[in-house]
Amino acid sequence: MVARGCAMRTPAKSLLTVGITVGIGLAIHNFPEGLAIGSGFGASIKLGYSLAIAILLHDIPEGISMSVPLKFGGMGAKKVVLYTFLSGATTGLGAFVGAGLCARPIFGFASKEMIGICLALAARSNAVYCISENSYRNPGIYIKGECR
Repeated sequence: MVARGCAMRTPAKSLLTVGITVGIGLAIHNFPEGLAIGSGFGASIKLGYSLAIAILLHDIPEGISMSVPLKFGGMGAKKVVLYTFLSGATTGLGAFVGAGLCARPIFGFASKEMIGICLALAARSNAVYCISENSYRNPGIYIKGECR
């Protein structure tokens, strides 16, 4: 419950903590998404591009959810962009690994089972991330009669 008549003030340190925590979570979350992209290209070019576009659109609000607390927490714009980029770089790493596991030119086979495993890992990662985000506690919540 939010306090009525109480301005929501969150200390800069709390915002930095939120931004960094979200960034670490996103870096872990983005790797299986990359696996999905890479394995999608292993299955077909059309599926690979479709997954890449869908995940790109999906990652825009994720980047915002990381960069806004960092910026309002007092971090400089260049560092915010760098850290947001680094949290998303694991998608590219995952795509490389996914393509390596599922593409013919690298290992000489395209395993349908491996493609399925990579796509399932991405789905699991998204489900866990959504569940944890819904249970996340806002630092500006009214607690025990005080505005924090």
